[in-house]
Amino acid sequence: MKKTKKICILHANCQGEEYQAILDKIPAFTDEWNLKLFTNYTKQAIPQDLLPQADLFLYQYLDNSWGDLSSDVLLKQLKKNTAAFCLPAVFFRGFHPFWEGRSEFHYYDNFLEKLIASGAEKSVILRLYLQNDLRNKLDLNAHIEFSFSREEEKEKSCDFKVMPFIRKNWQDRQLLYTVSHPNKVLCRYLVENILNALNIALPDELFWETHNCTYNDFEQPIHPQLIDFYKLKFITPETTFNVYGRQLSFAQYISRYIDCRQNNIDNFIGYLHFV
Repeated sequence: MKKTKKICILHANCQGEEYQAILDKIPAFTDEWNLKLFTNYTKQAIPQDLLPQADLFLYQYLDNSWGDLSSDVLLKQLKKNTAAFCLPAVFFRGFHPFWEGRSEFHYYDNFLEKLIASGAEKSVILRLYLQNDLRNKLDLNAHIEFSFSREEEKEKSCDFKVMPFIRKNWQDRQLLYTVSHPNKVLCRYLVENILNALNIALPDELFWETHNCTYNDFEQPIHPQLIDFYKLKFITPETTFNVYGRQLSFAQYISRYIDCRQNNIDNFIGYLHFV
């Protein structure tokens, strides 16, 4: 007789796609659990009859402004014996001090935007952005510490925490592709925490060696001055980054950003795919 699997609901942002991709490849997990992913930021609805059936609810917390999709509302619809674990929404701005989340232009850089808005020629913008001492622009030590403390505060209520791992390893190992896309190292750390909580055996090293992240097509380039100042050991100022299939230096990436803006193109991701 075929074993009836228990239902696991995963309610998360784009990071949920990666966690699902990993968990669905682990037989010790899939033998027991049928994982159903619902993407929170797209406001994907969870069927009302599904929540009471779930035996496991993995979620990134959403406050009451999300209405029927808020975590408190969803939690009340679970069975009393359903295991519920709050996951951190991984975010770390430490290597990207000028980044801003702007829906109208991905990977928005507020310093670069000011230089472009000044009307200066591209060569001048490149020189000012790449060669001016960033320490005259902001307190780099204060920035990195704020990046840590802000995220540590946010994940205090989470059942699994990643910031201690990030704080321990941030200079030695690449942990994220972008400000909000953890790489395989960090995803592994979080998934193993989930598996430990469920008393499921961890996959071996070969599993991780052969697993490819679902969003490894873009590495958000890091300013060479930050690489030197923060003494990052996993890259050098000469490192190139995977930008949608092309290996670009930081300067080449910034050059494309300027070209995109000066030509009044709003779709930066689309532009990077074709130039």
